[in-house]
Amino acid sequence: MSDTEKILQELNSLQEKLDTIGRAVDCLVAKKREAAAKRVSGGLPQLKPEEVAAYKNRFDSLYQRWLANDEAAVRAELQAMAVEDLRAFADANNLNVTAKSSKEKLMRQVGYRFREKKQLTHNVIRSQQT
Repeated sequence: MSDTEKILQELNSLQEKLDTIGRAVDCLVAKKREAAAKRVSGGLPQLKPEEVAAYKNRFDSLYQRWLANDEAAVRAELQAMAVEDLRAFADANNLNVTAKSSKEKLMRQVGYRFREKKQLTHNVIRSQQT
């Protein structure tokens, strides 16, 4: 066998290996795309503008009741909401929620937002008085 034939044989062997690697990479890419498509489709549903407005109004009314020391009733009302409704409520009020957020986590986030809003509004009032 001449040197040229050996080189051609080696090149053919390398080409077959590259083809095998290329098919394996294509298969992995396809699996990743399928997994990404499943994650995207399982997200929170998009809320309509009127739903967002209704949830924001409800948030404001609950916040006002919370400020009036009616915390237990506000907590009970939030606990009575279905998990999907609570997720939509939190999502409409720009809380960091996912489709798998637990009810306890959502309740904590709403409570954090109430306290945060109270601190911000009271600090603004104090700064305006001075």
